[in-house]
Amino acid sequence: MFDYHVHTSFSADSQEPVESYLSEMSSRGITEFCVTEHMAVNFHRGNWMVDLDAYVPKIRALQAAGFPIKLGVEADVNCAACDVSELVSQLSRYALDFVLVSSHCFMGSDPYQEEMFRDRNPIQVCQSYLQDLYVCLRRIDPALYSALAHLDYLAKGFGATYLPDGLFRYAYAPDEMDALMRYAIEHGHCIEINTSCPQSLCGNDAPVLGWLKRYHELGGEFVTFGSDAHQVRRFGEGLELAKERAREAGIRYVATYTAMQPELHLLGD
Repeated sequence: MFDYHVHTSFSADSQEPVESYLSEMSSRGITEFCVTEHMAVNFHRGNWMVDLDAYVPKIRALQAAGFPIKLGVEADVNCAACDVSELVSQLSRYALDFVLVSSHCFMGSDPYQEEMFRDRNPIQVCQSYLQDLYVCLRRIDPALYSALAHLDYLAKGFGATYLPDGLFRYAYAPDEMDALMRYAIEHGHCIEINTSCPQSLCGNDAPVLGWLKRYHELGGEFVTFGSDAHQVRRFGEGLELAKERAREAGIRYVATYTAMQPELHLLGD
């Protein structure tokens, strides 16, 4: 199994050393994982820009020692227009294996801050957030990234309180979801099944199935799996369920990456 969304102490919101993940790989059935440290320019909650000059040599040394670990980042594309060139510059500084793109900020807030939803229609917030993500995504060269992270991000934090039943469903923003998925597919990229929002994965009517089935209808053939672990106790969590949901939706492959090139692995029974 592969976990392609992991944060360590090189991310501002994690204190976990990478060695903790390496020591737990075997017991959790993880054969390869990718560290995806936060890369955000002038982020609204402080400094979320990974120190590449410290991070990259550390991961490359572990790779040279034979550990099945990949070098990645999670690039936050929601930044001011004047900061796009800095984001592109940071993404271009080193040869990476894998780049997730995401948005952790909208209207100067995020779902972990109640102001994002207070006195607003939560469905309209979802639609506007995804519209903004699409606009921001198109400002950077598609060659600089690999996959779209947690499209259900707004179900986290206060989204679990304000969204109907605490869930994010494809039906809330179908046009916006379609635009993002089509854009990813058009450029040879994929979407992530992120397991850090368990309410999206669970139940006979699991919300993740709504957008995964649509992704498959639009021509999406592969995904990545990511626990979004910031602590080792969450490492690999929910990956088997993600695999099951992908197969239910008709997705045949999960991808791993080396030097930004995907390798597809058949999702067996």
